[in-house]
Amino acid sequence: MMLQPRSLNVGEQVYVQDNVYAWLPALVLETEADRVLVQIDLPDDWNQTTEMNGKDAKKRGPKNKLAKPEERWINLDDYKDRQLPMKNEKTARDMADLMHLHEAAILYQTKQRHLAKKPYTRVGEIVVAVNPCKWIDGLYSEDEQFFYAKNFVWNAEESSGPNEEKKDESIISMQSTPSTSVYDRLGVEPHIYEVSALAYRGMFLDQENQTIVVSGESGAGKTETVKIVLEHLATLEASSLSPGLAESAVMSNELVQKIIKSSPIFEAFGNAETLRNHNSSRFGKMTRLHFETRDNGMWGLCGSTCQTYLLESNRVVSQADTERGFHIFYQLMAAPEDVKEELLGKEWRGTTADDFRYLNHKETREGKGSDKEEWSKTLEALLVFDWKEGWLKTLAQALATILKLGNVVFTDADGENGCKASTEDVLLASQMLEISPDELEHAMTHRFVETAQERVEVPLTSDVAKDSLDALVKRIYSYMFSCIVASINAQTAGSKGDGDISLLDIYGFERFDTNRFEQLCINYANERLHKKYVDDNFARFKSEYESEGIDIFDFSKIDNNDVLQLFDGPSGLIGAISEECLRPMGNSMNFVQRMKQIHSDSDRFIHEKLGGKFQFGVHHFAGPVMYDADHFVERNTDHLSPTLVSTLSRSSNEMVKGAFNLMMREKSVPRGSQQKKTVLDKFRVELKELISSIEETETRYIRCIKPNESLSPTKVDHATVLRQLKCAGLVAAIDLSRESFPSKISFSVAEERFMCLIDETSRDVLKDLPLHDRVQFMMSRLFASVLEVYRNCDFTVPYACGKTRVYFRAGALEMLESMRREYFSVRAL
Repeated sequence: MMLQPRSLNVGEQVYVQDNVYAWLPALVLETEADRVLVQIDLPDDWNQTTEMNGKDAKKRGPKNKLAKPEERWINLDDYKDRQLPMKNEKTARDMADLMHLHEAAILYQTKQRHLAKKPYTRVGEIVVAVNPCKWIDGLYSEDEQFFYAKNFVWNAEESSGPNEEKKDESIISMQSTPSTSVYDRLGVEPHIYEVSALAYRGMFLDQENQTIVVSGESGAGKTETVKIVLEHLATLEASSLSPGLAESAVMSNELVQKIIKSSPIFEAFGNAETLRNHNSSRFGKMTRLHFETRDNGMWGLCGSTCQTYLLESNRVVSQADTERGFHIFYQLMAAPEDVKEELLGKEWRGTTADDFRYLNHKETREGKGSDKEEWSKTLEALLVFDWKEGWLKTLAQALATILKLGNVVFTDADGENGCKASTEDVLLASQMLEISPDELEHAMTHRFVETAQERVEVPLTSDVAKDSLDALVKRIYSYMFSCIVASINAQTAGSKGDGDISLLDIYGFERFDTNRFEQLCINYANERLHKKYVDDNFARFKSEYESEGIDIFDFSKIDNNDVLQLFDGPSGLIGAISEECLRPMGNSMNFVQRMKQIHSDSDRFIHEKLGGKFQFGVHHFAGPVMYDADHFVERNTDHLSPTLVSTLSRSSNEMVKGAFNLMMREKSVPRGSQQKKTVLDKFRVELKELISSIEETETRYIRCIKPNESLSPTKVDHATVLRQLKCAGLVAAIDLSRESFPSKISFSVAEERFMCLIDETSRDVLKDLPLHDRVQFMMSRLFASVLEVYRNCDFTVPYACGKTRVYFRAGALEMLESMRREYFSVRAL
């Protein structure tokens, strides 16, 4: 049952829609049947705390402010249920506890806590982490680490009730999860330490492997969040003994230090500067931490392995105008000249990023965080993992080879078929590879074609030659990246242990002005992860609610099965792209046209108001995205020239040779096997394996949010934050977290435990009623004060009586248990 919102009155504080700021606070001045007059009511610090991005600033004008006071007539037909969203008087640690819950309230809750230097907020089972954009003193102190370990792990039994009650199947609650009301009573602020502590507790006490999913867009702080969670997990064993041992445990643990030291390597080879972040992760990473039981009964870290997903290898050969390639290339060019000479040769002295076509956005960063400084960190980390002397030189020369190959220019031959490659650049590349320049040039510009009768050599056009070379370069880099990951795993794997906690660091939903093949892959992965979240938190309860006769939420608000069907179905996007790759004359335009015809009746496929012949759109769970499919087929295929592969496999560089020997083995595999599949086919298999492994664990979620595009610690960009809240599915998740029931108990247990809280007179009246009616009455009395508080807001009642059990919303059962403990504590004195 949903309590009805009260009628709007003059003088009430509300939010109104705005084209620039999304939502603005306002005061009701006058009401009519179909419209309301409001006065925009901005706080005094508005200009200091509110940021606009460039495009929105142009809409508003040169000044980042509104005229005060400004009055507006608001048409109620423009709002859901013809109601203006009400303003909350206070913020809350859990957004589900807000008296008025809606999109505007979520936005301003996020803003107010960020400005108060409280970057973390609960959303039921999720922790929202707003990037504070600076280090907050004391937030990650040893005392904080111990506090969350003590309250969420070592003192867990105190808030869970007697052990024998856990064994009673009539009491069913989500163990190892935060309980909003009781934790608020204890004054526990939300924190990512809460997530790591609960994951450790779930593994340690409940004997269940755990996964922590950390997601968010570029600049939201995912990488730093994973580091902080990792360090906290490493201290939990020592924190059981003394708070003073936590920091020393991290510093003295060689395994932990190696895991931490791997971060600069992953960032150098897997991160790049993008439109929204100067250090954006362009791959997904699953870090599995292995724990074993110690002699003292505690569980300690004994090993770690990493698995990576969807490295954006296309970034090696192409970037947007204001973006850069992977950091490692710029770091190598910023290395001291004597280092470059030692690793690459005398001719590399004085070279800069400006000398290479593959390196866009050429200016090298100076000062703190400069490419030169980051090179030193990367080199130090590589040495830790034994990339020394010969192997370090091999790695650097493979990177240099990529840069030299990228400088080769192809031009169509005059009056002839085929093309020519720039002679000098071919010569320089051949010297790095130690291959004959004539042989290399011929392999770049020709390809053998197999027919039924013979094997024919054909010349390539300049475009085909360039695409073929780029495809090979991407494969070299991907192979190099996999070798680096393998070298890290070799030194951190340790023993398998008795339990695992996995950290999944993966990019969130992406929506740019131009969305290409990489965004399609990323958003497809997020659709899969969203389904996992829905299954974890809502779908598994749906049938039970229905059988108990409980009204449930509108499941269509979060169900994305129809989106996944659009991707994975018999005529879905994934299969169609791969089919087009196998056609003799397959191309991206044909793919788009086929999809428009096949999915013309789909509510999830957007085919109207398109800007070009390569454009199509998808209504994702997080919102609509328009895709530019130009070069989709080429990026999904990465056609490899067998001639060029065979030639480069004879390189003296072991890294390059290894990459091309692997390609030659793949070419020899019969058609139809896994190695022959397209980029999307392989990624779908990897993603399926990832989801399968997560499904075997208890999963927890951290959603990272970037407060503004400039990463200012004192401002919030409303449009930027709201976009991320929607893309992360948080707006729907917050709404639904209040409508779900994470805890339940049988009627008999409810009466046995909580009838003591009812006055004696009422107990006498209830004696002759059926059990169901007794419990129904009891609950209405126990929650009477809560219902009265929320009588005139849009909150939902905190419980529901089914046919055999009482179901409780987040925190409600814990509130009753707390009342029960207080009842007996008073009588024990």
